[in-house]
Amino acid sequence: MTTTDGDSEEDTIHCATCGMQVSLKKAMVHMEKCFMKLEGNVSFGGVVKNEGTNIFCDKYDPVQNAFCKRLRVLCPEHTREPKVGLDDVCGCPANWDPVVKEHPNFCRQAKRSCTKHHCWEKLYHADLDQEKLNQWLKLEDLNEQIRMIQWQMDYRGSLLGMMLHSTLTHENT
Repeated sequence: MTTTDGDSEEDTIHCATCGMQVSLKKAMVHMEKCFMKLEGNVSFGGVVKNEGTNIFCDKYDPVQNAFCKRLRVLCPEHTREPKVGLDDVCGCPANWDPVVKEHPNFCRQAKRSCTKHHCWEKLYHADLDQEKLNQWLKLEDLNEQIRMIQWQMDYRGSLLGMMLHSTLTHENT
């Protein structure tokens, strides 16, 4: 971290992504934009579009012949940042917990000048979507276990199963 000489001391920091020197006030925004550029170069694709879930981006890329599988909220290629109005308030809850429904205290700074909670809404929605995805994957695992147990119960007493897996004792007389 360096400090420039002059009337207004402005601290600068090097961006972890591009190495450029950026003022601390603009560091969070700059680093997010750099990361989004870098993230846009990486492909997360699948051949099947997810039906019924609104978690994934699912934009079709004809060049790769695949659907985008990033979280919809965080996809840098297909999601644009909403414009921030002059009168918009930050509104970030004081104690950020996705489980808690009511938050009594909020940040009341203007959204454009609040550097402490940059893009908190996007991260909050991404956190919720990630939790939905984790629950959905657990449900898929449980459904697979139910299917396997059902299959084992259906074929437990079958004649073919008894013939293939039973031991016979042969007596010599």
